[in-house]
This record gives sequence, structure tokens and C-alpha cells, in this order.
Amino acid sequence: MHLVPQAPPYVVVIDRTEWHFGPTPVNVLTVGIAHRGVTVLVVWRALPKGGGSSQADPTDVLEQLLDRIEASSIEAVVADRS
Repeated sequence: MHLVPQAPPYVVVIDRTEWHFGPTPVNVLTVGIAHRGVTVLVVWRALPKGGGSSQADPTDVLEQLLDRIEASSIEAVVADRS
């Protein structure tokens, strides 16, 4: 967290991205803190398969984030469908 370039309140961004290395999907769910148009990743998880995440995946990464910051320090959470 010492790399995050701002003090609370934080805008938390959740996103999932998928790339393919040949036939192998690489699917990653990320949680970061936005600052001046850039997001600093704080927590991420490689998902076991391609496609969307389960309902438990975003919950799990958010819980990992809350192990690092106080919930009261979050101003907003921004996400698309994962």
C-alpha cells in the first residue's frame, strides 16, 4: 500500500482481463486504487479458466483488499461485470 500515491478516501477499481497464449487462456481478476487516471493494483487473482468469474471471486479479492485498508477509507467501488 505504500506505493499508492494518495491518502484516503480511495476509489477502488475491480476489473477482469483475459489474454490467450496460444490456446491457453490467462484470466486475471484485479483490484486497484485509482489516482489521476491510473490504477495501482493492490490485489489480483489468476482464475482457473477462461471466461467470467464466479460470484465468490470478486468477494474474495475485495476481502483481501479489506485486509490491507479500512472499509471506511473507501469512497467508491467501480466495476463492470466480471
